[in-house]
Amino acid sequence: MVRSMIHRVYVDSSPKGELRWIDRATNEIGKHRIGKEKAVHDAEFKAVMIALDDVLKRVSEKETVELYCDRKVVVDQLNHKAGIKETTILTMADKVWNLAFQAQKERETEVRFLWVSRKENPAGKMLGT
Repeated sequence: MVRSMIHRVYVDSSPKGELRWIDRATNEIGKHRIGKEKAVHDAEFKAVMIALDDVLKRVSEKETVELYCDRKVVVDQLNHKAGIKETTILTMADKVWNLAFQAQKERETEVRFLWVSRKENPAGKMLGT
């Protein structure tokens, strides 16, 4: 199967309650506000979930989405390498996994979750973190 494009999507969240993502394939930028009451782990999961939802609405069939996050535990949890104890995190993880499953099933779009260092994360630089 030939894949036409790889969308390298970088996500991050800030303590100010802001989320950012950037798709390096299209240079499209997304931003959302979630409020300051979110814990760091919750905010990072929310950033992944919102970015993936936004990006999947724009990709074509048989494309690949590589979603980069600088919080290793989030990447490990989404790749089933680390457990999830908190109900709120598990609920968000279920939504992310469902989005990825539906993209694969309906459009043959592959979704991968990858770690990137904070200093190499352009989404974090947009947030000033």
